Amino acid sequence: MIYPEILFVTNREDFSVDYLITKMPNMVGRYFRLNSEDVDSLKFSYSPDGTLSLSFEDFYISFSKLRSAYFRRAPSIFHPPIDKSDSQFLNREKRHLLEGTYLSLDINWVNPIFSTYSAERKVYQLTLARRLGFDIPKTLISNNVDGVRTFLDETEGCIIKPISHGIQ
Repeated sequence: MIYPEILFVTNREDFSVDYLITKMPNMVGRYFRLNSEDVDSLKFSYSPDGTLSLSFEDFYISFSKLRSAYFRRAPSIFHPPIDKSDSQFLNREKRHLLEGTYLSLDINWVNPIFSTYSAERKVYQLTLARRLGFDIPKTLISNNVDGVRTFLDETEGCIIKPISHGIQ
C-alpha cells in the first residue's frame, strides 16, 4: 500500500511537474501523479466518510495521509469506449467523478480546480477586472455579425480573440 502526501493532477506531457518533482528532495514515495491518460486504467473507490483509494496494476494507493494537491491540468483525455455513442456520457461521468472527488478532499490545493476554471473564463475575467477598477479596453463579446462589424468600424486598432482558447 502506498500512502502519498502530495497529489499532482496533470498529464504525461506536463514537463513542469516533471521538473518540479526532480527539484523537491525526498519525494520518492511521498507523491502520486494522476495523469489524465491513466484514468481509465485506475480503479477508484470512494466513500462519503472520506475514504479514497485506487489501484493500478499491482499498486494500491490510499489517500488517508494526503495533505496537499497541485492541480495543473484537468484529466480530459479518456480512452474511447467500445460503443462510440457512449462517449459523451462516459466522459462526463469520469469528469464528474474526478471533480467531485477533488472537491471532497479536505486538503490544501495549489490551483484549486474550480478556481482555475473560473480564472480561464475571459468574460468573467473582464467583468471582475472592471469591478476591481482596472482599465480595460473597449470590448465587445458578441455573435451578432452586424454588431461586430459596427464595433470594428467605430474602433481604432482592434484585437480579436477567442473567449476560450485554441486556434481556428
